[in-house]
Amino acid sequence: MIMLNATKMKLIVLIASIVSGLSSCNKVTYHIPVEGEKYGGGIVLHIFQPHEKGYIAGETHGVIVAEKDLHGLRTFGLIGVDLTGLTSSDIGYGKSNTEAIIAAYPDSASAAKFCSELKINYYDDWYLPSINELNLIFEKRQSLGTFSTDYTSHYWASTAYDDANYSGAFSRFFNTAAICVKNRNEPFHIRPVRYF
Repeated sequence: MIMLNATKMKLIVLIASIVSGLSSCNKVTYHIPVEGEKYGGGIVLHIFQPHEKGYIAGETHGVIVAEKDLHGLRTFGLIGVDLTGLTSSDIGYGKSNTEAIIAAYPDSASAAKFCSELKINYYDDWYLPSINELNLIFEKRQSLGTFSTDYTSHYWASTAYDDANYSGAFSRFFNTAAICVKNRNEPFHIRPVRYF
């Protein structure tokens, strides 16, 4: 008969529980978020589609919108600065727009920089949405919380507009649904977004 001391017995029990636990490791399931649900510090706005930046075949990624506007109104900033070629209007480009604006003008007090420095619900990777991401927010606004709809209901996008005569940025007027190019020194609302 083999006699085991208490230490050896505890070791055998520990090894048996580890081996038993390993068999359950193959049963891990992952939650796949869907549009409209609370997830990742906000509400799932959009799941990336095959033609969009951010799409990865076999994986679920998308855009999360903050549950409420940032407190107060903000200007876009960078008044008179040419941002030609730095930003895109497409879905999946808000983050790269924000990063490009900050990289080009790191000392500015831009709306893009303000979003990049946010921490909301433990997440610190927020950005200013592209105009088409902002359009999605407008289209799905009924399920995303409260938005301003008075005369100050413009929301900034990270998509700039520059030509020979004018430096502006795109905004969306939530009161009338208008998409506008506005002067960058006008104070508007910001509803930040992030990717997952």
